[in-house]
Amino acid sequence: MDWRWTLIGRIIVEGQVPDPCPVKIYIGKENLLANGHDMSEVEGMIFSGLWFGDWNLSCVSARLTSATFIFEDGFIINHSSQGKPLGYISDHSGVPCVAGRFVTNTTSFISQRIGLAGLSAVG
Repeated sequence: MDWRWTLIGRIIVEGQVPDPCPVKIYIGKENLLANGHDMSEVEGMIFSGLWFGDWNLSCVSARLTSATFIFEDGFIINHSSQGKPLGYISDHSGVPCVAGRFVTNTTSFISQRIGLAGLSAVG
């Protein structure tokens, strides 16, 4: 199966992420367990967390901080880690930062700032 993902990661600036992107990952029954194991009563899981980008490596990583178990009878159990990561995503090689194409709006952001500063100086 050919998977196409769009991963958006905000870049860390001075140790802080100004506006982190939230993420939710749904894992269905067919790929919840490995090696042919089956949990017939579990329908799926939803992991939640935040995306972070790495400017130097042009990749995105996620800190997953919440896991929700969904059962066939409609019962739901949520486990939260109070901000500490429960897990992460990785590429096929196990690297916890998924590589991609780096896209930035730095040039338009800086030109808008310069234009607004010039207008305010004129005013």
